Amino acid sequence: MEPDATHRKARQSPPPKDWDDFADCLNSVGVASPNKLRQTRRPAKIGRNECINLPLRAAGGALNCGLGFSKRIRNCTNKIYHMTISKQRKAEVIKEHGAKEGDSGSPEVQIAILTERINGLTEHMRTHNKDYATRRGLLGLVSRRRRLLDYVRGEAPQRYLDIIGKLGIRK
Repeated sequence: MEPDATHRKARQSPPPKDWDDFADCLNSVGVASPNKLRQTRRPAKIGRNECINLPLRAAGGALNCGLGFSKRIRNCTNKIYHMTISKQRKAEVIKEHGAKEGDSGSPEVQIAILTERINGLTEHMRTHNKDYATRRGLLGLVSRRRRLLDYVRGEAPQRYLDIIGKLGIRK
């Protein structure tokens, strides 16, 4: 039996007051319109230090609005920047481990990039040890790197020894 529309509407909770203030704040900075933000997925309750589910551009614009959202946004952006590898760092890794200019597909380069990502996520996991979603992703990266290392070991054992020595990976 399908409940009528009024019954469904009554069960939905209104958006938190905090969220409306935040949407107006972003609108005043010129980052996003409040109506667009109210349509995005939002948490039922915004805690003091919880991340807000917004694009990074919108989060950066809220730092200057002065309504007390800056600490929450800063925590979110720090988390995002800490867990990823920058384009510049990735280019350095490719240049350092590639056989020639623009070599991004060789196993050595892929292993080096994965190692950089693994190191960043390991640092994140030291401070956020209950972040199980990140842990699952980290284990996936480690297993992908292990498969690539097994491939290199089968093809050229000397290259395998060179790469694990250079990157400091255990056998």
